[in-house]
Amino acid sequence: MDIGKCLDTWRRQTLPADQFEIIVTTDGRDDKLLDEVRPHLLPQDRIIQKPGANFSGMYDVGVRAAKAPIVLITEMHCLAKRNCLEAVVEHFETHDHAGACLPTIPGKSNVLAAVEHALFTGYFAEWSRDEDWRKVLVRGFAIRRQCYLDAGGFDVRFPRFMDWDFAARLHSKGYRLGCIETTAVVHYYNDRFRDFYESVVQRTLDEYDYRLQHQQSEAFCDRYFGTPIEWQQRETLRPESARRLCRVLSRTMRKYRYHLGIVRALRREWWQHWPIRLWGLSLWQLRTRWRAWQARFRCWRHRNHFERLLRTYPETFKAIEDDGRLQAIRRYHRLPSPQPLPRLEYEVFEMSDGQLIGFYGRENWQGKTFRWSRAAAILPVCLEKGAYEFQIETNGLRGDPKAYVLAVFFNDREVPFEICGNSICGQIDVDTDQAGKRQDLAIVALPMDMTHSADTRSLGVPVFHVRFHAVDQQPCAEKNDRQELCAV
Repeated sequence: MDIGKCLDTWRRQTLPADQFEIIVTTDGRDDKLLDEVRPHLLPQDRIIQKPGANFSGMYDVGVRAAKAPIVLITEMHCLAKRNCLEAVVEHFETHDHAGACLPTIPGKSNVLAAVEHALFTGYFAEWSRDEDWRKVLVRGFAIRRQCYLDAGGFDVRFPRFMDWDFAARLHSKGYRLGCIETTAVVHYYNDRFRDFYESVVQRTLDEYDYRLQHQQSEAFCDRYFGTPIEWQQRETLRPESARRLCRVLSRTMRKYRYHLGIVRALRREWWQHWPIRLWGLSLWQLRTRWRAWQARFRCWRHRNHFERLLRTYPETFKAIEDDGRLQAIRRYHRLPSPQPLPRLEYEVFEMSDGQLIGFYGRENWQGKTFRWSRAAAILPVCLEKGAYEFQIETNGLRGDPKAYVLAVFFNDREVPFEICGNSICGQIDVDTDQAGKRQDLAIVALPMDMTHSADTRSLGVPVFHVRFHAVDQQPCAEKNDRQELCAV
């Protein structure tokens, strides 16, 4: 796409030329690009160089440097309709929106680009509704500059995810966004699979980097972006976690070895963790990349057939996105596991997904928040030396816990327990070697029968909270004194 052609469409606007300026931002690496840009600019226009900046950083520096109260953001492979800026000014004069997106007209290209636009049109029909917050589209988005600054601007750490992050922050702060339907930008889509693949994977990596940096804001992320099951189970997918889960499952199956139904159900869970225990996510990722390659091959085969390609394209996108997710989780696994804080009460719904092994996301029941465990789950805890009574509260959500098929382990050793109302109670001992370090409280339960349910999860125990109570132990000398008194 010729950047000169792009700039000319913005200079040939119905809005008088003295009422707006064009700011071109660049990282300064391409001197030829600057030579192409300068002949198309007027004296009031500017070129701002930001060495080392990614494209979100270049957008940010351009908006902050702007003098006008309204800023329109676009891309160098987009062209403008002649009434574009005039329509933007009119919209902000007649609406109290903080920002507004522009509709898209596709530029001429191949069948792949046409399919991309057809899918985008379906998404845009939803995004452009008044109540929807997803309107920050960098191909054409106008915003009041002061609102941009007040909301904190684009986060330059996550360039491919900056649009959704900024849109969510605007919405959470109460800003309303609109859509300017009286004009449009002409957008030229990717017409090569290589560029498409790289952009989808990089966006997914940036999204997961964003989630990693905002682990304390999981509720915010879940509200606006949802939580993919792979990210929710990221600690469960660690090879070390899979080894721990396989150990407690194996010991439980050995305990119930004469009950074939129980063994079969637990063995299904064991088989899910066994490949990760041996090879991590390598096998899973190979399978995902094979699926992506097959989908890409089908797209290539249908490259000249719009209808067939339209049916195949979403499958390709999903496979590439899954590949990006697994890349992100493998990168996350290079970091050490988070260490639990020393405490006696663990509200599992308040804990980050990254602090739990084998638990599903937060759910609500009768106004209370809880998490379902899988057939095998581990709660990392940190206790000082001593004897403790523990209580795992289920609130009777799955019925009487006495009917559960259960096993409880502390640091890989099975511990006896009893049912106290709707709670699972028992006692553990923390010795000197374990004190102040990470310890694991594991729960293994025969999963619920979900044969006639649309929910395909392996649901074990509903856990509302886990509490520990230090058991006071009298010194040996005091015990001996009492025994002597009794003897007298």
